[in-house]
Amino acid sequence: MQRDWLTLVLEADGIAEYREAANHHHRADLLGRGSSILSMMLVGFVVVSSAIGIARSRPQITAERDALRTRVIAEQKLTQGVEAAYETARELLRTTQLAVRPDLNGALAAALDQQGMAAAFVPVRGEGVVLVLDNSQRPTFSGTTDLGRIIDRDVQHAVNGLWAAGAEAISIDDVRLTARTSIRNAGSAILVDYKPVAVPLSIRAIGPSAMMLEKLRRSPEWSELTQLQDRYRIRWSVSSSSDLRLPAGTSALPTAARPQGGS
Repeated sequence: MQRDWLTLVLEADGIAEYREAANHHHRADLLGRGSSILSMMLVGFVVVSSAIGIARSRPQITAERDALRTRVIAEQKLTQGVEAAYETARELLRTTQLAVRPDLNGALAAALDQQGMAAAFVPVRGEGVVLVLDNSQRPTFSGTTDLGRIIDRDVQHAVNGLWAAGAEAISIDDVRLTARTSIRNAGSAILVDYKPVAVPLSIRAIGPSAMMLEKLRRSPEWSELTQLQDRYRIRWSVSSSSDLRLPAGTSALPTAARPQGGS
């Protein structure tokens, strides 16, 4: 009787609670496992759905990329054809000018030469200065932007400083600058007249070298370049040269502008 009574007491006061607690924890464990399994199934479903979506859209993406590549190649060929035709027309005009030159008086011939040089229509040669711009050897990042890389604004400032110092003709690498030449960034590349140029950039300017160097050193552009070097370790140098050769420009001549009084 004592044993049965003890058993009943334990079952009434403790064992039932223990059992209930055990059952509760077991259900909670099952519920936790069920939630985990459900979460894993949901993640797996999302991954599989994404994979299926990517697989289904891949042919469309490939087709669009191929179409874009084809279009770019076609535009490049068209541009090359236009440039070749323009170069042929330029050479024909130059040949015609040379043929009629003996019939021109000295002032008219000199004016023709001056206009041709100003419009970058003819190659030029003479003394001048060479300004070289290069990226920093140690990148200086601000977020994902490398402040130690040459950008279009740096090149624009350098060119403006050379024009203000008395340059008569300027080229960047093999691209001659005209009044219509653009200097822009395209991603990490620099485009001059829509042509990519690589650093280090060689900016060649024809003009009286001694005067140009003196004016350039006193210009705001010189201070700007110095600050770029001090802050971001951008490298640059400038030197004089007794013999620079700049190519003719490749930009098309104006089509809407006309001389005053012209039709």
